[in-house]
Amino acid sequence: MILFVGVTALLWGAAALLWVQVYRAPENTAIRFFAATLTLMAMNFTINVAPVISSPVALLVAVNLIALATGCSKIGFFLTVVHGRKAGWRVRRELALVVVVAVIAAAAMILAPESLRAVLPGPEAAAHPAGFAFSISIVAYLTYVSVRTVIWTRQLLPQAPRRILRVSLILIGLGACAHLVTSAASLFTTTYLFATASTAPVFDTVYRIMPIFTALGFLGLLAGALTPIVDGVLREVPLARQHRQMSRALEPLWAALNNAFPDLALSTRAPSATRKLYRRTVEIRDGLVLLRPYYDDAVAVRASHEAAAAGETGDAAHVSVEASVVAAALRAHETGRRSERPYGLHVDADGERWSADAARLVALAERFAVIANPPRTTEPSAVS
Repeated sequence: MILFVGVTALLWGAAALLWVQVYRAPENTAIRFFAATLTLMAMNFTINVAPVISSPVALLVAVNLIALATGCSKIGFFLTVVHGRKAGWRVRRELALVVVVAVIAAAAMILAPESLRAVLPGPEAAAHPAGFAFSISIVAYLTYVSVRTVIWTRQLLPQAPRRILRVSLILIGLGACAHLVTSAASLFTTTYLFATASTAPVFDTVYRIMPIFTALGFLGLLAGALTPIVDGVLREVPLARQHRQMSRALEPLWAALNNAFPDLALSTRAPSATRKLYRRTVEIRDGLVLLRPYYDDAVAVRASHEAAAAGETGDAAHVSVEASVVAAALRAHETGRRSERPYGLHVDADGERWSADAARLVALAERFAVIANPPRTTEPSAVS
């Protein structure tokens, strides 16, 4: 029981981490399907561990519906990974298929005698037509899900760009193979029981082995799902700390440009440190472009002399010049006085990654903060 409670808590924790990623990247449909898959698995464990459903029939319906929904969500994940935005009609087709399977199973349960409903889809009910229809529809669909999962993991494995993703796919594929063994055994035993209305002695061994493969399949899927999540969390912690520091460094320049141009703020949300840094980088670049008519070459020449006098050279001198030009341009913007001798300020990183722009703007913002708010000098008090 303690193991099941621990696994349930682990599943809910993993699902919560994935839903955080969904919130941060709402356009990523694959992550949404993956989060839904882990959430459904967590729900399945919860209703089996906690006494939330007392009726055996209601518990049977809930468990099997969640199993069907989990399989459909898993297929949706792989479809969006393989086909991207073109997976829409394929996902709808899979949804229609699982609805058909659920309707067949529901009809079979309604038609089954009341004495059999509590033991569905066990071997005791397989000899009855309704029990056979219930069992075979669900088991056949889960077999279909396992087969497609194995095919997709094998297809995606050579394309995985990182080793951690390849390990994840291998674990998921092995888990799907274990589930496939269980599903194939269930298909065979269910069909045999329905055809002969009697059990073979070998079935006792099969029924003892099937839970082992079911557990191995679940562990493979769980380990495969958790591997990239844990790796992502470990990578994100130091990166998020760095991006928060960079965002704080951009604060003075970002605030000054937003005060000068109130419509500069983007409408996109920034739920993570990385997205917040990206948003500030884009807004600062846009603000620097809007400020372009006020850049004065005379200010740049004077700042260049001052930097040389201070012993600054190379990139440090260039940043000091640009920071002085921006500070003067903001003051000119307040008075509405445009420059007569325009200065060509370097706004972006010539097509490099946005992180290169962010690093360059951090240096500009730090120097701008010093120029815009110079340190106060304490004058000596007069001696009476």
